[in-house]
Amino acid sequence: MAAKNISKGDRVALFYGCEIEAFEVIFATLRAGAAFVPLSPLLAPDALGAMVSDCEPKYVFCSERFEAIIQMACKDHDVPIIAKSGEYAGFIRCGDDYTASFAPVAP
Repeated sequence: MAAKNISKGDRVALFYGCEIEAFEVIFATLRAGAAFVPLSPLLAPDALGAMVSDCEPKYVFCSERFEAIIQMACKDHDVPIIAKSGEYAGFIRCGDDYTASFAPVAP
């Protein structure tokens, strides 16, 4: 994942099941001073789309297994979707300082 300019006051939507990557994104988002909006995999795509429309996130982070669902839900919204599972190798960038890193989880 390339460096993302997520800063204080930004919103980031999360669309994960029970993956550890969700915690990585949550902690990195909070460290950057942004807010996270959890999206439930149990919701229908139209309900997910309404939530994305309401919160206007800068990015939507999701696991690869949910990528098709969130793309369908966000088809009318101009929001980048970052879909990764277990292999985060980038950073959330805050200003000129890399404040939080993502690293692969060792098996």
